[in-house]
Amino acid sequence: MKKITFLFWFLVVFGQMKGQTSNQSLQDNLVRLYNNSDYQGFYNLGSSEWKLCHDYTNIIGWLKWMHNQTGNLSSWKLMNDTGKYQLIRWEGEHKVTGFMLRPGKKGEFNDFNFVPLSEPLSLRRQ
Repeated sequence: MKKITFLFWFLVVFGQMKGQTSNQSLQDNLVRLYNNSDYQGFYNLGSSEWKLCHDYTNIIGWLKWMHNQTGNLSSWKLMNDTGKYQLIRWEGEHKVTGFMLRPGKKGEFNDFNFVPLSEPLSLRRQ
């Protein structure tokens, strides 16, 4: 019985770690594409269902506008994970913003949104 219980908990923890790793990879990809102004690549990471509901031109314009507000991102940090959405702190050159991400399967996202965060930029070493 102890072996079965141990195996169960091992599979639960391993499954959670695997999910976190794939979400971390998705977030790394989104930040890289954003910083490289590859908004088409960013859009392409959306799930098929998401793309059906979101106009390519509008999303590209929105990402360009946000990039002008934040500048390139220097870091990101997961602040909260509800199981459905993740609130991520994006630290940019000019501004900190919240990035709400709904991760999908296979390295895709099901939704995202920007939300205001009233946090100052981190102090940087000069």
